[in-house]
Amino acid sequence: MRKTIIVIVLLTLSISVAHAVQVDGYCYLENQNNHSGTKVLFQADSPSAITDSVFSDATGYYQIDVSLGGYDVKFSHDLYYDDELLDQLFFTNTTLPDIILMQMPAGIHLSGPLSGTLMDTTYLVIGDISVQNGDSLVSV
Repeated sequence: MRKTIIVIVLLTLSISVAHAVQVDGYCYLENQNNHSGTKVLFQADSPSAITDSVFSDATGYYQIDVSLGGYDVKFSHDLYYDDELLDQLFFTNTTLPDIILMQMPAGIHLSGPLSGTLMDTTYLVIGDISVQNGDSLVSV
């Protein structure tokens, strides 16, 4: 009886481990020595996959265990352009290629609904912008 229980426990553990794989890699920030804080999002792209995310450490390294399946891997960090690796299939442990996020140019970042006055300086449009009906946007 005791052997049967041990076999069942070991079999259960091996089945649960077989449904996850380790994915790792490096994501670097252009012109930086500290590469921490980049969000690496594993967006589920197949029925067996489960969306999850992890953040890079100071060296840019990240590591995560994900369910077997297909994913879109998206890299994002404030003040840097996003990057992505689409249609990645993870059925064995995988090291992804190095990613370097490029720094956005200096300036005031604009996105979303705007109104009022823009001062004479450099602006960087980082998303859709709009001016609502009845509002105005002027630059001086």
